[in-house]
Amino acid sequence: MYKYPNNSNSNLKANGSIRQISHSRIEDEELIYKKYELGRKLGQGSFGVVYELKNKETDEKFAIKIINKEKCGYKSTIGFENEVNIMKSVTHKNLIRLEEVFETKKKLYLITELCEAGELARWLKKQKQISENHARILMRQIVDAISYLHKHDIVHRDLKLENILIKEFDTDSDNFLVKITDFGLSSQRDSVGTESMFDDYCGTPLYMAPEIIDNNPYSQLCDVWALGIIMFFILTSHSPFTAENESRLREQIRNAEINTSSNHYINLSPEAKDCLNRMIKVNPAHRITSSELFNHAWFLNKKLNEIETPKTVLELMKEFREEQENLCALRENERLNGEKAEVENHVDEKRTNKVAIKPSPGGRTNRLENKKTTFSLKKK
Repeated sequence: MYKYPNNSNSNLKANGSIRQISHSRIEDEELIYKKYELGRKLGQGSFGVVYELKNKETDEKFAIKIINKEKCGYKSTIGFENEVNIMKSVTHKNLIRLEEVFETKKKLYLITELCEAGELARWLKKQKQISENHARILMRQIVDAISYLHKHDIVHRDLKLENILIKEFDTDSDNFLVKITDFGLSSQRDSVGTESMFDDYCGTPLYMAPEIIDNNPYSQLCDVWALGIIMFFILTSHSPFTAENESRLREQIRNAEINTSSNHYINLSPEAKDCLNRMIKVNPAHRITSSELFNHAWFLNKKLNEIETPKTVLELMKEFREEQENLCALRENERLNGEKAEVENHVDEKRTNKVAIKPSPGGRTNRLENKKTTFSLKKK
């Protein structure tokens, strides 16, 4: 594992701002708890646990993710290093903010901002079906964050409701603020150690795109598929798939067999259905991109016939090919017309020359008369 220098600071420049993130190598974790007070447990994963944390001097609350490096193995260790690097390199209001990093020989400690309202998944379970307007507010923030990542060549690869935290909300005032977290499976193209990350089988099965299910190489568009699954959950309070086992789930994902029979889905606006359909596309080339989502009617809160629908990559490629074919046909037509014109000019020239050398009427008689004259002169 790469060893960070003691008390190193990472300069981060994003969105025009610079933040200093301390990354300290320490021998004993007690140094952390001299500064911070450990609070309630917030969650637990395969390799780590998350607690609430309070700064003893300022009383400001944070979250701390404690990762056991010995349990996670070499490949996962590379993933956690990658997670740290990505969290250091991004700044966005809807991405969880990294505050400080500590590291011992056995553990990695990531201190982040705290989202006391918890996971979006748990919050949604407590609510009745929320309105499309509230869903739009949530989705705009989530898509904005993912679009930001994609513009920086970062793929999250593990988008799900459990990895979206609520910083604050007020249903009466439509004041929602959500944060995307858990960059453990995220990858940035051309980063060290990520050469094979874009063909790994990873993520949560329910949110996996078909290309990942089939172990095919994939791109940022796998995140768009996951966004579609998240949006389906938010709008209907139900899973888009109704499989009884993982084998059947894979089959439904491969065919994009989403559940369209529930009243929750049936009652959605045509704009919401169209948007979902463009996100949950089996062929990623037909899938709308994260940045294009903002120009979709549903995100703009307009009717489908009020705006021009964004075109997919394949549609744009088809238009390009047609334009090239039309251009080639035009050039070929011009070439053929040019050759035809040359032939016609050549024929016209021949005709003109033929007319120019044609004997005039009486020409033969004149020549005979000349010969007679010459003969008469010689005879004399």
